[in-house]
Amino acid sequence: MLVLVGSSLVLSVALLVKALGAAPPFRYYLLVVAAAPLPGVLASLLSSLFWSRENYRVTSIANLLGSGLQVALVLLAYWQGWGVAGYLLLTLALPVANCVALLLSPAQEGPEPGPRRWWPNPATVRYYLTFSLPLVVMGMLELVMIQRSGVFFLERYSTEAQIGFYSLAYTIFQLLFMTGWALVNSFYPAISSSFGQGDWASIRHKIRQAGLLSAVYAIPLCLGGLVTLPELIALLFGADKAAAAHPAQVLFVGMLPMCLVGLYGLTLNAINRPWAVFPIGIGTSLLGIALSVWLVPQHGAVGAAIANTVAQVIYAALKYSLVQRLAGVGLPWGVIAQVALVGFVCAFLLPLLTLHLFPGALGLLLGIALAAASYATAMWKLGYVGRIAQELAPAQGGAA
Repeated sequence: MLVLVGSSLVLSVALLVKALGAAPPFRYYLLVVAAAPLPGVLASLLSSLFWSRENYRVTSIANLLGSGLQVALVLLAYWQGWGVAGYLLLTLALPVANCVALLLSPAQEGPEPGPRRWWPNPATVRYYLTFSLPLVVMGMLELVMIQRSGVFFLERYSTEAQIGFYSLAYTIFQLLFMTGWALVNSFYPAISSSFGQGDWASIRHKIRQAGLLSAVYAIPLCLGGLVTLPELIALLFGADKAAAAHPAQVLFVGMLPMCLVGLYGLTLNAINRPWAVFPIGIGTSLLGIALSVWLVPQHGAVGAAIANTVAQVIYAALKYSLVQRLAGVGLPWGVIAQVALVGFVCAFLLPLLTLHLFPGALGLLLGIALAAASYATAMWKLGYVGRIAQELAPAQGGAA
């Protein structure tokens, strides 16, 4: 803990010193980056503390609160014109909210017995580096090459307006994705705990639970976004930003694949197979770059969104096949198809009808309200919420 906190603090101070000697706008970028490491590390350490004691609910609630706060701050920062200060606040909102929520929550256990060590032993350091190195490499590949390569190529082959449209679209997508990420994040320590006990039946059950939860969350956002995003972006950010709706719609198509990418990444880490995803991660990263080079010069922000979404869909499919081979479990496709049908009626057709009958803000707000209420009611009445909270079916035992 001291090593991580200390190294993050040193990195932040070094970036802060460099920022003070830099000219705008590079100074602002460095200030944003300098402020991020320490709160992020503290939030991760506190989450790990609760995970190690199998208290998963606290971390999920903290992530949900932080994601909700971030969504609210995006709108407030835009409406108030906070500029760089607003972006800095958004960067810190999620980790700081997590830290505060976790610090206010009782850990429910006293200090661990035995002498307190201020430095990990060599075996612990070796195991930590062996386990974390592939996570760091894959995290960088996913972040830079798959998710954000579109911005890089937009800067070189397109216009500032297209960069702005894509950035706004991706921000909206990412904020809603992070809420879904908070929902499935607690399955990581749960799967890891079952792996430590050698309980593959429990592992398979939890993977199916998390997959169904991802579908229940992502499907209405994907289908509803296709209908409501043009009106919603124009209402929240002005008619001059309406062009951001097209790349946002493309990104929202990849909401479920993105959730599954995160879920299966957690699963492979939890069952101690972090290196297994490395070859497909490299291949998908190169595919994302190739698609960006091909599509961005012709289609701008929409091309960047298509490249991102196609890469995520292929990455999710490859990770799915990998988890199916290593853990012997897939997804409850029949149940997910039923959820998709309900989502199509509630989240797609209802807003489409209300916008047709009442064009403008009234139809938009009415459609969103009706879609949310009807979808939530249908999920509850049809028992899909219960399927997530309870056993889906008696899992087959045995080792993978």
